[in-house]
Amino acid sequence: MKIGIDLINLNHNNLGGGLGRYALQLIEGLSAIDKQNEYFLFVNESVVSRINIDNPKFHLKVIKVPRRRYAPWNQIYFFMHRKELKELDLLHSPVTPSPLLLFGAIKTIVTLHDLAWKFFPETFRPIGVEWWSLAWPRSLKQGNHIIVDSESTRKDIAKFYNVSEKKITTIYPYTSFDLSQVSKENLPQIKNKYNLPEKYILSVGVSHKRKNLGSLMRAFKILKKERNIPHKLVLTGPKGWGTQDLLVVIESLVLQNEVIFTGNITSEDMPSVYNRADVFVFPSLYEGFGYPPLEAMACGAPVIVSRNSSLPEVVGDAGLYIENPLDPEEIANKIVKIIYSPSLAQELKSNGFKQAKKFTMENMIKENIKVYENAGRANSF
Repeated sequence: MKIGIDLINLNHNNLGGGLGRYALQLIEGLSAIDKQNEYFLFVNESVVSRINIDNPKFHLKVIKVPRRRYAPWNQIYFFMHRKELKELDLLHSPVTPSPLLLFGAIKTIVTLHDLAWKFFPETFRPIGVEWWSLAWPRSLKQGNHIIVDSESTRKDIAKFYNVSEKKITTIYPYTSFDLSQVSKENLPQIKNKYNLPEKYILSVGVSHKRKNLGSLMRAFKILKKERNIPHKLVLTGPKGWGTQDLLVVIESLVLQNEVIFTGNITSEDMPSVYNRADVFVFPSLYEGFGYPPLEAMACGAPVIVSRNSSLPEVVGDAGLYIENPLDPEEIANKIVKIIYSPSLAQELKSNGFKQAKKFTMENMIKENIKVYENAGRANSF
């Protein structure tokens, strides 16, 4: 088959987040595993330098679009070039709603990663929420098939959009990190590069409000004040909409000297940063999948996560769960439980390694290829 991959809306702003990670995993995995099909990648000019595929069956179509971040450029491009799509057997949109104005020119598959914009609209730009509220229901209805990252998201789609669950396939992503990438030789350099303390609690991700870092800050204050722990709190990742509010919380709790913002950390250094953490905490209020807990487990950090959305699917029995992520006392109690129990920390590390190994490139890519082949054969999936 000739399969198009729609990456037009993937740009330098979202390439470093979950969407970018998923897209790169998908095309790199397809390139490594699929020996049968031919792929045509429609790629935003701003990220083409990150697409390093050395496979004669992969063809890049570089699309130059204006810099306005929230315009649905893939919708415009594919509408204007819909006749050209007839040369393809199907089009997969793995990061944004699939093109809505193709008028049956080609079969479409779309990946919907989560419904965060529906559950937490206040954490997104209003124009984005308006567009997704319009586009996603139509994309889900028109598409030949839907791929999701978790059973949690599959159930949300079936509930809110009256889509048959037979039309939805859950395919778990994987992590490219593992313990073999932890560098003891470069550890002093990494510590200096990111100002890492000897002992720290780690949390990873953009500081959106639904990541619930305010509750983590309050839990950390409890630990510093009542348990006098020597640890600092390390936060990695780019700044988000909730950063300013988070800084206000930190100042009000007088934690300015106890919280370290590293900014983005390179993929080469991140396994070591995970590995050195005494505890990894992810008190998110909602996740479509949740890469950071999986990465933390793969790199040997004991994990604490909220018991909501997809997180139990990712962590399984390999971590401690926060039942009420808005309760700082509960978060603090879970953290201190690991800090003062080396045997529990070691048990969680061991279980985490085993859990992380369940999420593999082979499973993700083979399941995607199966969806492509079924869509290509069927008049209706």
